[in-house]
Amino acid sequence: MTKAQDYPALFRSIFASLILMMIGALVACSTIKVAYSKADRMLFRYMDEYLDLTTTQKEFLKPELQIRLAEHRREELPQFIKLLDKIDEYGRDGLSEAETGRILDLIVELYAGTIRKTVAAVAPVLAQLNASQIEHLSRKLDVANRRYYANYLVFSEDHRKSRRAKRIIRRLESWTGTLTTAQARLVTRLSGALPNTYEDWHHYRIQQQQVILGMLRESAPRDQLARFLNHWWVDQSDISPQLGNKIEKTWDIISDMIVMIDRLLTNEQRDRVLRRVGDINRQLRSLVN
Repeated sequence: MTKAQDYPALFRSIFASLILMMIGALVACSTIKVAYSKADRMLFRYMDEYLDLTTTQKEFLKPELQIRLAEHRREELPQFIKLLDKIDEYGRDGLSEAETGRILDLIVELYAGTIRKTVAAVAPVLAQLNASQIEHLSRKLDVANRRYYANYLVFSEDHRKSRRAKRIIRRLESWTGTLTTAQARLVTRLSGALPNTYEDWHHYRIQQQQVILGMLRESAPRDQLARFLNHWWVDQSDISPQLGNKIEKTWDIISDMIVMIDRLLTNEQRDRVLRRVGDINRQLRSLVN
């Protein structure tokens, strides 16, 4: 399994996005409990937008997603909580390289399990798409690809690096508060060393989209569709060697960045991070009990 990836999306699991919410600070911690409780409805709306679901498909999918969320809450949510416990334990006296590696491995493991089970839940609907729905999906993917191009590929390399550094700093500061000048410079320097993968991902996502659209047009069975989506979103066994090498380098730099930033945290910043981890942990525990 490859790591530290910008996973391409066709029907990106809202459940998996919750990992990013917790770890990447993509939403305020006060909203996580609400977002989790609505995950099945959010995914349903996302799929309906891309697939233009029929009434029969909607009637099938809604209860299936409710069952999937209940399963996640029962079996997988406790693993998220253990991850947060581990982050709290490791973070109190500073993260070592080994501890950082274990945390990142756990995130990837949780992502993979969540995606595989969610794909299994939605695959029956994919196998039932008619020609009109497949063309609707194709048009939506074209729009998403143009948006990706406009957001990432029209800029110069220097501008991309600057935008990426600012994004990382914003996400860090949502956890730590304002970074010091030295911390911000370190993030900028390390993020600048991340390899350029935008073109690689753009090519890969279009390639995979064409494959899945072809499978849908050929009425591939749901098991075959599920296998392909797992190979795409989880295993990514068919990425190019060039992209694979870039991913590994990205993984190493991200791991180093976490350790180095952690070492520069002030006591106040560390306390703020740990309080936030604790707040999220309590919200998720309230969902399990």
